[in-house]
Amino acid sequence: MGRHGVLVLVLLSLGLASGTRLCQWERVADDVRLVPKGYALDVDPFPGDGVFKGRVRVLMVACTEAINAVKLDIDPAVNILKQNVKIRPRQFDGKVPDHKDLVEPDQWTDTGNLTVTSVEVKENEKQCVLTLSGNLKKGEYYELFIQFEGVLGTDPSAGFYQTTYLDQNSGEKRWLVIMNLLDGKAPQVFPCFNRPEFKTYFLLSVAHKSEFHVLSSEPVSHSKLGSEGAWVRDYFMKIPSMSVGSLTIFESDFTQPNNYRQYSNPDGANDRARVGIWGRGDFVSALTQSQSLAPKVLSSLEAYLSYPYPLPELNLVALPGYISDKPIDGYGLQLFKESDLMNGDSFWLAYRLAKAMASQWLVHLSTPVNATSVGPALANFMALNVAMQLEQPVFNSYLSNLQSLLIEYSKPVPYSMVPLQKDNIVAFKTQLVFHMLEHCLGTETFKKSIHNFIKKREFKVYTDDDLWSAMTEQALADKRLLPGIQPKSVKQIVESWIVKDRLPLVTVTRHYNKSVTITQEPFLRSVDLLPPSNETDKPDLWWIPIVIVSEDKVKEYENISKIMSWLEPVPQQQISIKNKNFGMDHYLLFNPGSIGPFVVNYDNHNWFLLSQKVGTLPEKIRIQLLHDSMKLALSSKLSYITALNMTLFLRYEQAPAVWKTFYPLADQFRKLLDGTEAAKPFDLYLRGLITPVYDALGDEGSESSWKQEFRSQTKHLLWQAGFDPSIIEANDSYNLWMSVPDPDSGMLVSRSYLCSVFLWGSQKQWEFGLERVLNFPANRSQSERDFLFRTLAGCPQDPVRIRKILNITLLQNSSVFSESDKFKMINSIASSSIGYTTMFEFLKENWNALKESLSKNMWNLYVQLALGQFKSEAGLSKVTRLVEERKGQFGAAETDAIASIEKIKKEIKWGAMNLNAIKLWLNTTLDEKWTARRFTFNDSQSDSVSHSGPSKTNETHFGADDCSAGN
Repeated sequence: MGRHGVLVLVLLSLGLASGTRLCQWERVADDVRLVPKGYALDVDPFPGDGVFKGRVRVLMVACTEAINAVKLDIDPAVNILKQNVKIRPRQFDGKVPDHKDLVEPDQWTDTGNLTVTSVEVKENEKQCVLTLSGNLKKGEYYELFIQFEGVLGTDPSAGFYQTTYLDQNSGEKRWLVIMNLLDGKAPQVFPCFNRPEFKTYFLLSVAHKSEFHVLSSEPVSHSKLGSEGAWVRDYFMKIPSMSVGSLTIFESDFTQPNNYRQYSNPDGANDRARVGIWGRGDFVSALTQSQSLAPKVLSSLEAYLSYPYPLPELNLVALPGYISDKPIDGYGLQLFKESDLMNGDSFWLAYRLAKAMASQWLVHLSTPVNATSVGPALANFMALNVAMQLEQPVFNSYLSNLQSLLIEYSKPVPYSMVPLQKDNIVAFKTQLVFHMLEHCLGTETFKKSIHNFIKKREFKVYTDDDLWSAMTEQALADKRLLPGIQPKSVKQIVESWIVKDRLPLVTVTRHYNKSVTITQEPFLRSVDLLPPSNETDKPDLWWIPIVIVSEDKVKEYENISKIMSWLEPVPQQQISIKNKNFGMDHYLLFNPGSIGPFVVNYDNHNWFLLSQKVGTLPEKIRIQLLHDSMKLALSSKLSYITALNMTLFLRYEQAPAVWKTFYPLADQFRKLLDGTEAAKPFDLYLRGLITPVYDALGDEGSESSWKQEFRSQTKHLLWQAGFDPSIIEANDSYNLWMSVPDPDSGMLVSRSYLCSVFLWGSQKQWEFGLERVLNFPANRSQSERDFLFRTLAGCPQDPVRIRKILNITLLQNSSVFSESDKFKMINSIASSSIGYTTMFEFLKENWNALKESLSKNMWNLYVQLALGQFKSEAGLSKVTRLVEERKGQFGAAETDAIASIEKIKKEIKWGAMNLNAIKLWLNTTLDEKWTARRFTFNDSQSDSVSHSGPSKTNETHFGADDCSAGN
């Protein structure tokens, strides 16, 4: 069966020959009185004039008796031409009409004496009510005709809008028109039944000037010229069953790379979709990589889902001036910001394409009833799978996402500062849960369940439960879940993960030569920082897959690891596993390669055994052990010495992905020790580890984006540790920016240089950066401004510069700085001991002015950060004195001020317990001469040198004296 045979199946599945059955199909509410069965939509946009006109015919069926009014969803801004609203009975034999089958209303002869007697628009309800001269008969079909007109919006928040771009070759302004009906925007354009479960066919025509062309869900079947030839009306092929929100239109003069659309599978071109990439003429050469990758990505998605893309073509547009990270997503047509489609890193380009294309199945072919994290997470999951098939990345984002989740979910109150980030974080977590399910159920079972889910819900709506049910059915069929053994369903597993704002900590305790005991608890940053718990609260516990690999099998773990059992989400529940091979001389590994998104702790002896062998283990295991040990130590769940011992293998580490895991954890260690006597030796240790990595990366040049990012991260941690090998080139580059006639036209210096200049450079250079923030043009990227501002505030370790930016931002009440700017600034400054110390002194000196000028929330945050960061007896004395002097004057921040004293006492207690041991370990390690292997990070993603331990050639010796260079 060809691609268009799918349409026949759609119609049969909907039962178009039976009006009664149609009323029952996918009925989700008892109040359904009319069900739309098709739309014929004609739209005439007039870019420049800023208006549009249109006509819509709605084929509908009556589902109850005594219907004497039709209610349609409509935005009050759309004007219905009430005198032209008509209705008639319609004989319907189940065959979807074509454009030629449509009869103009002035030629209707079979009206059955049925008329529309009144049209009332209810603005508050965003509905129009058409009162009829008689009743509609249950099970009978009717055709409704409405003419309307409206105003084109000026930005993507509108369902139908116009915009322009400047042609760089001709200097002319060119018009673009975009219709985007997702997120409930369809009533902003035409009267309709705006419910996702009402999936219908569409007949579409669009009028446009002859120099433009129009893209939509289907190709153009034919066109008609207007009487004077200046206007053209395009008639599109019948669009299969879809929700009204899936319709998208794009009118432009855009072209394509090489002016062609490529089949997703050239070998089967007659029955495969064509994929087209579109952009403005002066930019289209930057889209050649997307044009090459996109058909492969679509084909890979089809293979993964075992379900062909259901339309004859898919068009992807690079839209100038569009800045959202979320594409405009229509059925068969998607619009991206230009940078998302331009030539660049092949892996991430393939990932972005696959993530967007996945919605063709997960949003349009099958449509979610409600927006949850599950659909985006599944799209992310499939996108990573597809991208990794096509391009092997140097850095896998799995551990990066897990680190971000653990940081947020270990806070006393997750999302407390930025509630809007919750949706993205929950989607990340759900994506990691999909990775766990794939391993636990098996790849083939997992893929079959996704296919079955799509097949069952094609041309219908779905809920999350539909997906979990499909997975459970396949898992039971393949005996990946066994009846009578917990868990009973995939939903049971998933709900223990998705609904909680924590992640697990699993503790594995070995009873050597006997057995292993496994327990779980929520992973928390520090128990004594949490608010008091409610005794009646249900504990946060999870279904944990138990996968254990012994030392002799660890290098084959990806092939042999399997679920041994499950740890149930039961309070105080633990599981004991007996095995005669759990001896004293061999380690064991739990959750190898981070199958599940949780942290694993062991007894001390197993950690010791692992630390002796970690450098010889596979890359994913090295990443896991480095991550878990450092994260546990940072949360006071593991000895700091054990975690530091786990870093020693980095002296010979060759894999960029391991270093990428280490850098943010090392930065957290620095912040933990900042302001203590252990800070300097830790910085020396970091410099000894990282300097060979920086040297291996070589000078900047024409290279892949992963290497540029890796060098930038390496350099960033080096300058934090007090050593900057690139200060001269950073200064030279920055001074060139300072010398240009119009420095505000763009940031003419690499981002990786900014912190170096603001930390080590002159006051004049810093002042120049401040001027750029103050004069930043509104038409440039605000993310660029945010980066410049945060770097300007957070990098300097000079109290004079910190005081100046605090004064300008907080006391001068400049309209340049928003509340969000101030929030970012004080958080950036407070990240270092010099920063929060300066904030404290600034508070003492400007108490009244700050309290008067800051909002309540900003005042509370400032007090919290300025008082609560100290770690010494001297700091405690200063804070205690201020709190006593200003007692009763803190306002809403009084509780935070008092709490800061207790927090500092805990920091001092922590230091007394741990700092001497950390200093001793660092100083002893720095006194030892060690040999770092000199190595090269190749620019090719597939050529990264694998870990092979110490080398006897190309050696460089490091010790405490060598590491101190660059002070």
